[in-house]
Amino acid sequence: MTLYTIPTNQIEEETLRVNSLDSYQILDTLPEKEYDDITKLASFICGTPVSLIALMDEERNWYKSIHGDAGMNVREMPREISFCKITIQGDHLYEIPDLTRDELFSENPLVTERNVRFYAGYPLINSEGFRLGTLCVVDFVPRKLDTTQREALRTLANQVITNFELRRQRQMLEQKNMELEDSNARLSQFARLISHDLKSPLQSIKSLYELMRIDPRNEGEYKGKIDHYIKRMSKMIDGLLAFAKNDLSSLKKELTKIEVIVSTLMHQFESRNVQIDVVKPLPEIETESVLLELVFQNLISNAIKYGDKETTRVSIGCEGTTFFVKDNGPGIAKEHHQQIFEPFTRFNERKVSGYGIGLYTIKTILDHRGSKIWLESIESAGTTFYFDWVP
Repeated sequence: MTLYTIPTNQIEEETLRVNSLDSYQILDTLPEKEYDDITKLASFICGTPVSLIALMDEERNWYKSIHGDAGMNVREMPREISFCKITIQGDHLYEIPDLTRDELFSENPLVTERNVRFYAGYPLINSEGFRLGTLCVVDFVPRKLDTTQREALRTLANQVITNFELRRQRQMLEQKNMELEDSNARLSQFARLISHDLKSPLQSIKSLYELMRIDPRNEGEYKGKIDHYIKRMSKMIDGLLAFAKNDLSSLKKELTKIEVIVSTLMHQFESRNVQIDVVKPLPEIETESVLLELVFQNLISNAIKYGDKETTRVSIGCEGTTFFVKDNGPGIAKEHHQQIFEPFTRFNERKVSGYGIGLYTIKTILDHRGSKIWLESIESAGTTFYFDWVP
């Protein structure tokens, strides 16, 4: 038996062919009626006991559909003993009336061991011009197809390709739908983040406008502060958009004075019932400042939002690359220490506004940076959140 090998100058074309076949995601799938009906009809028209839809990858001939048995009921066979490896070299019907008399296949184990005598196959040529496999009929006695049978086999082969193309289009449509659903989910997430994280600076701007109305003499000072908050909000929107798009790596690093970030937030949350102190010096580092600000803002905001004492006290500091935000609030039960980082999760019984996404946002940011966040808490006495932030 003479084995067919791919000529060196055709290896690149063969790689493209196999890649095209893979794009249909059909190899090793279960039998489907639409293909089984085609092989059944092919056998009926050609008068053969066996008909197959064969797809050929780098190493094997795999059968999407098999009609008949008689020793041919296998799901795949090595490419080197397949008749179809010759069929896919051309664009027309490849027919061998008597395999025992054929120079290429007379010693083929399918002939010598399984007594196959007749083969006729039509290449499955897709819209890109690649021959993916064959629709073939097999018999155990010599025979020859007539003109009508050959034309019918060609028509059925075209129907196989039509089914393949519809399958790929359906898969592409499903993929687009998944991407659209993901895009809509991220858009909803972005809207929630905007509502959640821009609420505080917006409230500060509102308060400044009110002060400017009451005390117009200091209008210039108030306008300067308003401009500062607007610039902060613009940066935060960029950061939140990158977060919602799962594209945090697009944010540029810049030299960041963490004390300035915290000082700005202290003024933002300034209230006679809130006391915020920096108890440990905060460093100056090169980092994504908008992300670090989001982390501090959410931790401080939560400490104030859930505070249950007459005066809410928040302490901020760091040891090396580990930062902490400590409050004197109601504390968090130990069994909830992991769950609080899940989205839309809230365990505090106080009725406060919000979505329950602040800690989830923080954890996502830190996970992206390969960092972690954890907490220590005493019920009724307060909670300390720790997080690593390596520049």
